[in-house]
Amino acid sequence: MAGEPINKPSTTWQTVIASSSPTNGAFDAATKTAINATSLSANEQLYTLLDFHLNHTAGTATENATIDLYRISNADSGSTPTPAGSYKQTRVGRFVLDNVASQHQYIFGVANVDANDKFITQNNGGATLTYSVKLRTRTLIAAT
Repeated sequence: MAGEPINKPSTTWQTVIASSSPTNGAFDAATKTAINATSLSANEQLYTLLDFHLNHTAGTATENATIDLYRISNADSGSTPTPAGSYKQTRVGRFVLDNVASQHQYIFGVANVDANDKFITQNNGGATLTYSVKLRTRTLIAAT
């Protein structure tokens, strides 16, 4: 029906955390890319929602263990400290894992607060795991 909101995702998934192999309990040490440094269009960078895709490629996780995703905020006052140790910053979601050596997991509908934000993961998967994280942006538009 015309005028009802419909889902409009960005055209592609963009890597925001390069492939990394953190040990259990560790934060990833991979290169992080801010939303506005990806190949998304200027408009897509401003879409209101973020979807994240975890591509787990090696290491067998403990069933129902997690990889936690945290935001490194880059608000107007400047970047917040990077999570480390017991300082976690803002967790935006959890990828819940199965006990297999390779899998894809998703987190949908995270608020896109600032296109300068970056993200970091903490591996709580029970073993050393190799993975990368991509995102796409999403908004709602009126149906025509």
